[in-house]
Amino acid sequence: MEIRNYFRVIKKFIWWLIIPLFIVLIITLILSLIFKENYEAPIVFAINRQPQQKETTDYQYDSYYAIQANNMLAGQFTEWLKGGSVIPSIYQRAGLKEENSLLIKEWKVSNNSPQDIEMMFRGRNKDRVSKLAKSATAAVNDKKEEFTGSGDSMLGTVMVPAEIVVLTKPTSLTLNLLVGFFAGLIIGLIFVYFKAIFNSNENPKP
Repeated sequence: MEIRNYFRVIKKFIWWLIIPLFIVLIITLILSLIFKENYEAPIVFAINRQPQQKETTDYQYDSYYAIQANNMLAGQFTEWLKGGSVIPSIYQRAGLKEENSLLIKEWKVSNNSPQDIEMMFRGRNKDRVSKLAKSATAAVNDKKEEFTGSGDSMLGTVMVPAEIVVLTKPTSLTLNLLVGFFAGLIIGLIFVYFKAIFNSNENPKP
């Protein structure tokens, strides 16, 4: 089908495009006005390898090996935090049910450097974000010795923040409406497409 034929179909069923677009924009506006603020709780876990205090010629390279060890330990911790087993336990500790949303993910894990792992919690409910962040901190506290060891065999340390800070982020109405516009446009075009197919089936050409 040529491009002009596409435009002809859209023009013929223009209201099947406009009405869904209008509805999506209205819903986006209402939700943006209701949820004026989002909340974030960043947590940074500091990974430190235990220094090897040995009087050998190899000790001059200890800082290099420390970075490599930090990187390996941080990578293991990051994979564990991203894994499927830790997610249910964090929700269970917090006394919350897991929510799947296409619009906002409740947390993200990133390994920004060999020394730091960041967990960023996001949501529209301040209390929920705070509970999840505290639950994740407790889960890491319980698990860290399995990665680092303890006593004389300790390979390193994982520093867990003692305090959770929840930040308030205002919602961008312009950005939300822009996203709503494109979402409504796509939905409207889908409606037009199926309406055109339905009409062609009802009125087949002789």
